[in-house]
Amino acid sequence: MGLIERSIRKRGNQRLAAEVYTRTTLSFDEIVAVVEDYCNSHNMEVTDRHEEYAANANNRFTKWHAGAYDPGRHHYYVSPHSEVRQILIGFGQQPEPILAGRADVHRGVWAARITYRPDSSTVGISLLKWIIGGDDGVIKNRAYYESLLANLHGQISSDGEMTTGEEAFGGGLPEPLSPQPPAGSSAIATVRAGPGDPGSSDVPADSRSIPPEDVTAPQQVQVGTWLTDVAAGVPFLGRDDVLAMVGMRAVLSVDTGYNSSTYITRGSYTTDQFYDLATHSVLNCRWFVPGPTYVSCGAPSPGASFAADWLLKYSVSETGEATIEVPFSRKVNGAIRSGELLIRMREAVKATLTYGIHLRLEDGPPQFDGLVVTMPAGGRGYPDNDKSPFDHDFIGGVNDRHRTPVQIPAGVRAAVLASMAGRQLRSAHGSGDVISRTDLAGARQSDAGSLTYRQAGEHDQFVIDIPAVLEPSERERSFRVAVRLLAGIALDLKKSHTEVSESIFAQLGQLQADVRQGWVTAAGARQKDRPAGFWMSNWGKDTPAPMVPVAAGRWYPIGVRVSTKRETNYLRRAIAAADWTNTYKRLRPQLDPNGRPTGRMAFYTRRCGMLYNANDKLTASLRFTSSADITEQATPKVTNEQTLFWEVTARGKSFVSTVSSDGGQLLVTGWSHADGVLGYGQDLLVMLQAFAYVISAADPEARVQTLYLAT
Repeated sequence: MGLIERSIRKRGNQRLAAEVYTRTTLSFDEIVAVVEDYCNSHNMEVTDRHEEYAANANNRFTKWHAGAYDPGRHHYYVSPHSEVRQILIGFGQQPEPILAGRADVHRGVWAARITYRPDSSTVGISLLKWIIGGDDGVIKNRAYYESLLANLHGQISSDGEMTTGEEAFGGGLPEPLSPQPPAGSSAIATVRAGPGDPGSSDVPADSRSIPPEDVTAPQQVQVGTWLTDVAAGVPFLGRDDVLAMVGMRAVLSVDTGYNSSTYITRGSYTTDQFYDLATHSVLNCRWFVPGPTYVSCGAPSPGASFAADWLLKYSVSETGEATIEVPFSRKVNGAIRSGELLIRMREAVKATLTYGIHLRLEDGPPQFDGLVVTMPAGGRGYPDNDKSPFDHDFIGGVNDRHRTPVQIPAGVRAAVLASMAGRQLRSAHGSGDVISRTDLAGARQSDAGSLTYRQAGEHDQFVIDIPAVLEPSERERSFRVAVRLLAGIALDLKKSHTEVSESIFAQLGQLQADVRQGWVTAAGARQKDRPAGFWMSNWGKDTPAPMVPVAAGRWYPIGVRVSTKRETNYLRRAIAAADWTNTYKRLRPQLDPNGRPTGRMAFYTRRCGMLYNANDKLTASLRFTSSADITEQATPKVTNEQTLFWEVTARGKSFVSTVSSDGGQLLVTGWSHADGVLGYGQDLLVMLQAFAYVISAADPEARVQTLYLAT
């Protein structure tokens, strides 16, 4: 929550941050009108006040000095979300930054959330994020929020009292109501569920004062009646699927803030050692069907594993009673590591199980306009930007060597064209010396290059053409797709035309050797001396990158549904879609047997790989994780022990027979977040969109729909 970690113990801030409840007889739309009228009318007062300050801000040289009193910098911004019966109010320069994660939080001042509670007669108002001003530990522009609180209560209250905590409901839990579909939505179905409000619980600020046995003791909660309606609204999902999505929704509602974790789990270490080896905590959720849903908090190690501070799981019986347990936790000085996040996470899961989730099904491939934002890591007021688990990623490796043609004997043209026809890419016949051209864009809208198959004298050639004007990350995607396509063709020719297959693999091997040599050269040189195009920082304080902020009131794609009569290998389509995800290069310290750095460095990547189970059997899941495999044309093999940034699972048939046509899904079965952004979220969205693309390329008659989850 903003910068609250620096002053959470300040009692005045705690009282102000607590959610307050107001009884009302107004409808949600009437409340929206009241809020908008209040904010619009008071914006003039805000402007007048700042203009008055600015008018008196002349310095001794009689020069105009607006400074921080620029009237354009502070206003109320109202963003109603009828589908979840919530209103977001931002106060600051712009409406979105303070509502969209941590990166540009300095551009706002505070943000509040008004929730129309599911009992139809209670409104909850709470601070969502805020900025601490200077060194005084006081929330900036606090008076504006207090005024908003008092005035809105006076205009919507039916009994004249404001309360805090669950006493607002008379000790009982309210029944959920149906949400309204978003205005202008093309939704095929909007699932009925109450507005999940995980942020309403009064969570202790510091778990060190709570005995660990109280934090880890099993708890029960009854699932709300919303579950029946969700199951009816999405019959292609099972009951366990919907219950697992509760965890996905709850994870996104808990901000990790400044909380840090370390991958060193053995032995003792000093404060300085901990600081050097710590990273901002990562929250992740992963589910199994059938089975429980798991939520964990911890730090990804420089290798492949994830060092968890704690593990929370929940499972639901047939009678609807959910059991929430903490099967594992680490303790430091007698307190559970990241215990505050554990408490908040448990309460978020309980509240979401009670109030429900919102799902929306729409025709067409995933749309994520507005979800992806180009922004830097951290922001003014946030120290330790280098502690982000998503910092220190590098991209690069696409040099002019890839333009060297791959020579193919003309006699195997028919076999090559047959192989290309079997790929999940759209190819077109060329003219002149161009035999065929395959577009590398996939679901991307811009020109992203092509793999051209052309006649050149007595031989044919493959030429990779990637526009130099593309952003580095998009060049990487096109390069990977082209290399994977060539590798697939070489595999198809392995038996019938062995020499040709070996020739293609040799060319790909040379490309990979060039890339690796570039990594080695760049890693050993100062940044200013590195070859152009190699080891460019992907995301950092000074390097903005496309990221997916975690924010309230948004719809995130969580699955792609396919309806078709054709036999389709959905896992194969998912593997093809993974070709459009990026491979991020990293350097990691080599560790000793106790898990401590040795001073030597090694290469590794963060990328999408195929998940194998404990019996070394391929599953139907792909996981974005850390991997020692740096080969572009390979899809690495990963295991459950490796860090989960996100995971998708392919399915081949519908769960119930009531669906009129056979089909399959690609569902998000795991994701993570830290520093206010979804872990490698842009690659997850690209993966889902590319899956819809390869499905349509192979089967133009297939019906593609996207399932969205509301936060």
